[in-house]
Amino acid sequence: MKKTLPFIIFNIISFTILAQDSTLIGRFSIGISGIYSKSNLADEKAKGVGGAQFRYFPRDKSAFTISYQNIQSSVERLGKISTGINSSLGIGLERHFPIGNFSPYLGLELGLNITKVKSELIKLPANNEFFQNNLPNYLFKPKVGFLFNVTENIFVNFEGTFNWVISADRDNTNPLFDDSYTAIYFGRKVPTVSFGIHYLFDE
Repeated sequence: MKKTLPFIIFNIISFTILAQDSTLIGRFSIGISGIYSKSNLADEKAKGVGGAQFRYFPRDKSAFTISYQNIQSSVERLGKISTGINSSLGIGLERHFPIGNFSPYLGLELGLNITKVKSELIKLPANNEFFQNNLPNYLFKPKVGFLFNVTENIFVNFEGTFNWVISADRDNTNPLFDDSYTAIYFGRKVPTVSFGIHYLFDE
C-alpha cells in the first residue's frame, strides 16, 4: 500500500499536467461545418446549410471566435411556399476544459443577422425577387461543443447553439405582409447543431 499510494499520486499529477498542457497558445484555426436547425415555429421547416469559423487561442483554455452561419427555412401559407435565408456573423469567446486531445467548451457570441425572404405572397416592385430586411437584427448565441484533435493540425468540432435573433422593431417579430395582411415571418429562436473539420495553423 505504501508503494501504491505514491504511484497513484504521481499518475494523477502527470494526468493533470498533460490535461493542462496545450500546444494551442498563439495559434489559430479555420474550419467549415454542416449545420442542421429547427425553428421554434410549428409550421416552419428549418434546415441549416453551412458555416465557417475562425478561432484564435490567446491562452490554453480560452479562444476568440468569429463565426458565419447560413440557415434556410420555409413555410407554406395559402398554398404558397415562402423561403427565408438567415445569414449571421458572430464574434465571441469560448472557455475550454481540455483533457488530452479532447476539449469540451462553453461559449457566447454576439453579432448581426440579415434575413432575406422570397415569397409569392409579398407584393414587390417589378423584377425584385428577394425582400431584404432593412432593420438591423442582433444575434445572441450561447453555445456548447467540443474539439477533438485527429492529428497535430486537424481537429473535428461538434457544436450546439441557440440562435436568438433580436429585431430592432418594438414587437420583436418584424413580420412581412401581403395585400390581405397574411403574415409571413420566420422563427427568431432557432437551435442548431453542427459538425465541422478545422485546420490548425502552426505558430
